[in-house]
Parts: sequence; structure tokens; C-alpha cells
Amino acid sequence: MRAVLLSLALCLTACAGEKLGQIQNFRQKSSGDDYVELEWNLTQDGDYPLHKYTLTTDSDFSNDVRCFNEYCTYIVDYLPACSDHDFELVPHFDGPSGDVLGDAAATSGATADKPPGAPSNIAVSGIGGSATNLTWNAPATNAACVDTYEICYRLESDTAIQCENSTDTFISLAGLEACGKYEITVAGVTPSGVAGPSESTFITSQDGVPGAPQNVVVGLSTADSVSIKWDDPLTNRLCVDRFAFSYGETHARNFQYVRASDHEAIITPLNGCTNYTIDVFAISRTGFLGPAVRNYAATAETEPLAPPTVIVGAHGPDSIDVIWGSDPNEKCSGSISICWHDHEHSEICEDIPAGGGNNNFTITDLLPCSSYDVIVSVVTPGGIVGLPTANSTHTDDVQPGPVRFLRMKEVTSHELTISYEAPETHPQCVHEYDIEIINEDDYFSRRSQVVPYMDGTFTDLEACADYLVNVRAVTRTGLTSEWRTITTTTGGDTPSVPRAFEVEAVHETSVLVNWWQPDTNKFCARNYRLEWTDGTNSNSTEISPAPGEDLPFEVRFTVTGLTSCTEYTFSVFALSVSSGESAPATITQKTTCAH
Repeated sequence: MRAVLLSLALCLTACAGEKLGQIQNFRQKSSGDDYVELEWNLTQDGDYPLHKYTLTTDSDFSNDVRCFNEYCTYIVDYLPACSDHDFELVPHFDGPSGDVLGDAAATSGATADKPPGAPSNIAVSGIGGSATNLTWNAPATNAACVDTYEICYRLESDTAIQCENSTDTFISLAGLEACGKYEITVAGVTPSGVAGPSESTFITSQDGVPGAPQNVVVGLSTADSVSIKWDDPLTNRLCVDRFAFSYGETHARNFQYVRASDHEAIITPLNGCTNYTIDVFAISRTGFLGPAVRNYAATAETEPLAPPTVIVGAHGPDSIDVIWGSDPNEKCSGSISICWHDHEHSEICEDIPAGGGNNNFTITDLLPCSSYDVIVSVVTPGGIVGLPTANSTHTDDVQPGPVRFLRMKEVTSHELTISYEAPETHPQCVHEYDIEIINEDDYFSRRSQVVPYMDGTFTDLEACADYLVNVRAVTRTGLTSEWRTITTTTGGDTPSVPRAFEVEAVHETSVLVNWWQPDTNKFCARNYRLEWTDGTNSNSTEISPAPGEDLPFEVRFTVTGLTSCTEYTFSVFALSVSSGESAPATITQKTTCAH
């Protein structure tokens, strides 16, 4: 309708023969990411003055433009970036009876680039046999500015970056290695080549079977190991989760694993003197085994394995039986070395050719009652001695001779010290010494002890007592020598107070008293002194045993010549030969009165 009116107006103007100004050079002058600046010229030789312009954008919205110069510019803003637009400009003139429309001018323009926002939701949409498919969402801002998407990727462990382009929101990447963890970056790029911010994520490419390891070589071989080196497979190297070795002899196979980052290993432990077949192959994370590469290696003569068991036992007082086991894995055995020693003499060894036949041997000419360490080693034909296996045993016991030079080193009142020397015959058979200490003055006093040394001190003895000391040697199994004997008497000491001092009977002129011998140092008491007093007169008497006898355990004594109806104090003392007398035991008693 608007176009019809404009045409009618133009027609009316032309038909009336009126002359109007003309728009010239209507075009885009400049642009930004949200505006287009237009420019034009207007001829000024028309019949009517210019009133305004009407500028219509994209046949959608219009603006009134007032510019009365010959040259005009106008900015149309609030436009989306990276977009094309159509513009129509119509001049309005002030005619005699109202608005007169001039000829319309048209042009087109475009807003400038503006970097798009970051794509989102990068995802693996599928994994094919030879490519990985990715999708993503277009940017939320300035999506129209995206002319193409740049997709870059690099291995997580690498710095090298590769890029591809897509004009859509998906791509199929064929350049990814299988089993690789990749950092994927997607960014939108404008037609002018300006890239917006990127979105990144990590993906893992499809799984694959690793190829055969490259350049597998056997290096140094030792007695119990073989070193081996290799390079990564050419095919699907990233799929290698670990490398494995299969190795062994004709019938036995063993496996060993190393990390994918390792490219050399030492295969151990191996048996010496052995040929080995070694297969090296790669294994993927999901357990796929790649093809193996085979090599051959031989170990050198090695230190032989120790015998698994050594059993020893006495074969009498001068010999030992030795039995040893053989390790079925031992390949380098040439002979057996047996060594023995008793900790006091030099080690003696003997070689037994060809493994000793039935793996037994009897060692002779040994000392009885002796502990022997027996060491059995395997020896290679080249003379390498293997680790030993040892065991210990005793030759059978025999009776040792008696101890020598038994003597009393020191004697005090309650202690004695003896010394002696080992037997002259079979001294090595002595395991300990049995010592008896017998108090010959006390039938029930007998002490014994076993000591591992050749002297001893004995305490808590009775003073003034006669002691008998017996010593004999004892073997490990209980065989004993003859006794050797020595006697002594302990020194003196002051006896303690006589015990249980009491009155047994009372008369007018006599009192019967009794008491027991002292509890401590009783053998030192040779006699007693009994004293009594009525406070005015005092008397005493000594009480001694019969010649050749000891004081009895209990003493009863009658004190006579006393005065009737009189109170007396009685005191008894134990007297020693050289250590003084004891403290008194005291009682008080009144004699009976006459009727």
C-alpha cells in the first residue's frame, strides 16, 4: 500500500511537471558490530524545500531523519552483529498543499563482526572404527557471527596441537590416535577471522589393539637375570597399558609386567646355566594382547642355590651324620662343600664330587660333648660357591673327670667363697656344675645349686657352723663326674637373746626356769650365764654342756638358796667364745611364802 502511495505521489508530481530534489550516492559509509552508518547527497534545485526523510530498515521499521544539508549521514543502531540489512530512503518536501514525496533510494549494508560466545556441551557422539565424532552447542551470544568452528586437539601428555574446521556443530575427527586422552577445544570464528572464546573438555579416543613392540633386543645377561629393551609399537601405541614378558624354558612359562612408560626391564630371578625363550608384547587397558616379539637368551653360570634343608645328628661321641636336600631348580651344581667347626678350633671343609650321591656324609674324628656348626654349600663346575645352609648339633656326651683344685677362697661368719678348675678329662663335656652346701651341725640344713661357672659365693650361712662343700661336673645330658669335697667352719658372731625364757616351777627357796637356744647365731653360743637378784643381793652361775657336746636346744635349771616370799629378777645371757654375749632374756618371780 505504501509503495502504491509513493508511486501515486511520484506520478502526481511528475504529471504536474513539478521538479523535486533527487537522492544521490545513497550507500553505507561505515559500520560497527551493532550499527550501520549511511550517507547520501540531495540535489538542491527542486521546486520545494526538503521537509524530512523516511528511512525504512529491512522493510520492518522506519525512522524520520531530519537533515537539510546537501550531504547527510545517519546511524541505524541496535542492529545484531554480523548481519545484512536493506535500507530505503524517501525524501519528503513541503508542497503547496502538503507533503510531497520524492523518488525513493535503496541500498544494503552489514554490521561488523563481533566475537561469538563460547560453544558449550562438547560431547563424544560416537566412536567409529577410524574416527571419533564430536558435537557441541552453538554459542548463546552472537551465534550469527560464527562463520566456521575451529576444533583443536592435543594429547594430554603432548604440547603439539592440531586443528580442523567445521561449518556445523559437529565434526568427525580421524586424526586422533586410539586410546589417547585428548584435550578438545572448540571456538567460533567470524568471517573476518576473529575467534571467540573457546570451550575445552577431555575425551578418550576409541580403544585398539597395540601393535608389536619395536626394536626388541636382549642386553646384558648375568647369572640370574637377562636385561631386555624395546620401543613402542608403531600401531596404537597409546593403547599400551603395560608390557608383558613371557619367559621360560621348554615347559615352564612365567609372566612379568612393567608400566607402559617403561621400555626396558631386567627379567629376574632366573636360573643360572639356562636357555630362555622371551616373548615381549603390549597389553591394552581393556586387556587386548598385541602380537609378541620373540627373543632368546642364556644365563651365565651363577651362584648356585642353597640346599633347601640340612639335617645333622650325632653318630656317637666322635662323629656326626649330615643329610642335605637338593633344589630341583638348581642347574649349575658341580659338587658339595661341607664345612664344620666347634667354635674353638679352625674350620675344616671337605668337597664331595657330583652332589654326594645320596646326599649324605658322616663327619668323623670329632670331640665328644661338643656343639658343631655344619655348613653345606653347592659349588659350580667353575668354582662359584653358593649360599650356605647351616645347622648345628652335639656329639654324644661322655662322663667328664672330677673338678680340680677345689679350695676355699674366703670364709666369714655368714658367707663362703670357693673356687675350682675344670676337669682334666673331657672338660668340653661340662655344661654346668652341681654344688652342695651341707651344714654338718644341722641335720636338716642342706643346700644345693647348679652354676655354669667355676666358682661361687654362698651367703646366709650360719655362723660358727661346720660346712661340707661338694662339687661335681654335669654334662648337657646329665652325666656327672665324681664329687670333690672340702670342709670349713664359718666365723663367729654374737648370738641373739635366748628364747622362751620362763619359770616352770616355784618353791619357797628355789625356782625352776627353762629357755631355748638363740634363734640367730645359735652355734656361736658355747654356754649361758644365769643371773638373779632380789634388789639387794645378786648371784650368778654359768651353764655349760658336757665336754665334747653342744648346747642343747632346751635348758632347764633350778636356782636354789633363795629366800621365801621374796621377789627375784632372773636374767639369762648366751655367751660366745669370741663374739661377746647376747642381750639378756629377763623374767621376775616371787618365791612362795612359808605357812
